[in-house]
Amino acid sequence: MENKRKNLKNNVRNKHTEDEAYSQKDRKKARKKFRVGRLLTVIFALIYVPSLFYWFYGNSIATDIIRIGKIEDSINVNALLVRDETVLKAPFNGEYIPHVEEGNKISAYSTVATVVDDSSLKLLKEINDINTKILAAQKEKNKNKEIFNQDIVKIENEIGRKVKLIVAEMNSNRLSRIKQIKYEIDELIKKKAEIIGDDGIDSIYIKTLKEQRDKLMKNMNTSISEKKTDSSGIVSYIVDGYESILKPQAIGQLTPEVFESILTEKTVERDISDRKVEADKPFAKVINDFQYQIVVCLKSEQNTLLEKGKKLLIRINDINRKMTGTVEFVSKEQDGKQIIAIRADKYTGEIAGLRRVNIDLVKSSYEGLTVPLKSLRNVDLNMNTAEIVILKGDIASVREVKIIGRNNEYAVVEAMDRSKGIYLYDTYILNPHNIQDGQVIN
Repeated sequence: MENKRKNLKNNVRNKHTEDEAYSQKDRKKARKKFRVGRLLTVIFALIYVPSLFYWFYGNSIATDIIRIGKIEDSINVNALLVRDETVLKAPFNGEYIPHVEEGNKISAYSTVATVVDDSSLKLLKEINDINTKILAAQKEKNKNKEIFNQDIVKIENEIGRKVKLIVAEMNSNRLSRIKQIKYEIDELIKKKAEIIGDDGIDSIYIKTLKEQRDKLMKNMNTSISEKKTDSSGIVSYIVDGYESILKPQAIGQLTPEVFESILTEKTVERDISDRKVEADKPFAKVINDFQYQIVVCLKSEQNTLLEKGKKLLIRINDINRKMTGTVEFVSKEQDGKQIIAIRADKYTGEIAGLRRVNIDLVKSSYEGLTVPLKSLRNVDLNMNTAEIVILKGDIASVREVKIIGRNNEYAVVEAMDRSKGIYLYDTYILNPHNIQDGQVIN
């Protein structure tokens, strides 16, 4: 009995030992599986999580299509206009009446404007009243002679029309035409006198009126002055005081310091609708030559291509016009800067009232298949060659191109090999530096 009890205890002990051994083995296996699982998890995280992040948040390979474009290599600067100008001064205080509008052409020996003093308007009204009385008195005289032929009626109608015209000119402040109309009225009166056989003897009343009129005309002539030009040119009523300084012959003496002081000096904008003038002060000018100089001041490193005789495209941004100019003068370097004068002959009227303008000096301009410079690789600026990566389907194709022209951002290109050409609306890769020829692009 005792032996059975001992054997049972031994069996239980052995069973517990075996269970304990199996438990330790299972734990070891479990720990081993956990380590493998953790390693696989880390590997998955390292490999797939960035891919998933890139898939959801990253950018795919960026592409664009080739377009036709135009690029320029240009410099934007402020410039001064230098012209041969003649100023006209007012003989007395008063107002000017323009015969030629701002920016228009005028022929030599023509009247630019008429200057009148403040008393002239009153005199003109008095003269007009006297002329009306004279005409009425002469008409009454003719009635008394009972002469009413058709020619006389036509002349009287024409005289009446011109009298009304004087009033209209006076009301419109166009005094320059009144002298001419008055002369035409006098001629009509003489013609009428010839038709009716007038003996030239006026009534005392008419004679008195004519004497009053002639006296007023003489007084008015002293307060009206016609300002004429000796040469043809362009008229402007904006005078800035630089007409005698900024002349073509003075460009050689213009320094960067003087240029910049003129360019930055504050000027008072003149309203050309204000026609008040002061005695012995300029109120108008005539640009004598249709050619003028556009003067700029550039840093020496900016002036890489501008030399005397070179033609270049100029864009005047103030009036949004383009034209071709010729470099007329390039100064020696002064404090790292140079004065450059460019001769031009277009849009003189449009800029007649301007002294300072903003311009683009276009050194070169190209048009064709245009792509960003950053989309080219293996760029050789000496040979003007590069590579571009085109997508054909989902396959990358590296193509050699010739750089026809460029600026800081874009290039105009064409294919080096026609068998591997590039065409309008081809798709290209914006950043091709790590792309291989024949690579599949998703």
